[in-house]
Amino acid sequence: MTSSTPVHHRAFHHSVFHQTAPRRGAALNVGAIGAAALLALALAGCGPSGPGGTATSPATGGATTSAAAPATGPATGSPTPSSTETPTTSPLSIFYVAVGDAGKSGLEIGCGDSLVSTVSEPVEYTDPVEAAITHLLADKNREYGETGLINALYQSTLQYVSSSIRNGTVTVELTGQPVSGGTCDDPRIQAQLKYTAQAAASVKESVILIDGTPIEEFMSQK
Repeated sequence: MTSSTPVHHRAFHHSVFHQTAPRRGAALNVGAIGAAALLALALAGCGPSGPGGTATSPATGGATTSAAAPATGPATGSPTPSSTETPTTSPLSIFYVAVGDAGKSGLEIGCGDSLVSTVSEPVEYTDPVEAAITHLLADKNREYGETGLINALYQSTLQYVSSSIRNGTVTVELTGQPVSGGTCDDPRIQAQLKYTAQAAASVKESVILIDGTPIEEFMSQK
């Protein structure tokens, strides 16, 4: 009987040990989880995060990488329309010919003639080149009033199509037929069209095309 009591005593302590040990382990695990949570919160507070928790760049960095390239104007040398959106009302410079004037009244052209600038009545327009060329082609009189000037284009059936300006040169596209009264009329027709277009576009060079062909070449084929 005396030997059985210590046996029960040892069994009791052994049972207590195995029951209390897991509780201390659980306490340690809770403490570790709490510390990890505090560390995660501390790290999260170090900087801003974007949607989904991904760190983002400062505003300036984000704008640089996501912004589209700045818009640029037309490439150098590209043609631009000669028209504007706002209507303008003003006189037009229209060129006629002083036959045999030999450059006394204006630029000498062709068979010893002069090219003379005249001023039309005020005209409303959005495209000065179209307005000036159309005005010139619409004149079906050979004589320009009582000025002594003549219109070499009066028999032509030319019509304005379009115009553009590039590198200081205005290009005018026409359709129809230029009707010349003779060898001396060819340079008169060409000069009237060229200089009327140049004055309207405020440039010093011009190209006149008839159905895509330069007027000099077109007229030389007849």
